[in-house]
Amino acid sequence: PPFPTEEAAALVERELGSSAPPQLGEVVAAASLGQVYRIHSGGKRFAMKVQRPGLAEALAIDVVILLGLARSMRRVVSWFCEASLDPEEIVEAWALTLWDELDYRKEGRSSERMREQLLRIRGLVIPQVNWGMTSQRVLTTTWIDGERVTDNPSCVSAEHISIGVETFASM
Repeated sequence: PPFPTEEAAALVERELGSSAPPQLGEVVAAASLGQVYRIHSGGKRFAMKVQRPGLAEALAIDVVILLGLARSMRRVVSWFCEASLDPEEIVEAWALTLWDELDYRKEGRSSERMREQLLRIRGLVIPQVNWGMTSQRVLTTTWIDGERVTDNPSCVSAEHISIGVETFASM
């Protein structure tokens, strides 16, 4: 569910300081980790992904609970599973990837690397990161106009599929 724009605006102000846009604009997408706003700054349009306030703290509590459950499940797993699985190691490995997901700067660097590596694919559009408005909990990229495939599946053309196949093969 979406969270209040006022909370997002306060987080953006804390994260970006004087680089924060004067207002966030409309929410265009919401998910469990955050939500995306269409913003205007310097005469340009951007997509600003804002992490849900308090998310890291809530997830830290969840990880502690899951680690406790995993520890208590070790014996049960060893009785019923042929493979030597350690539930605690599985939760710890998952938690490490989870913390990476919470750092939007890492996501931005990954997006930029992908953008550079796939530039040669004609028709592929990967938005550029605006590093001046990006932080650990805010990711800002150029706004890309388009149509959501989930809203109109018939808008997908043979050219789109070809671009997708070439992109997948290049990764």
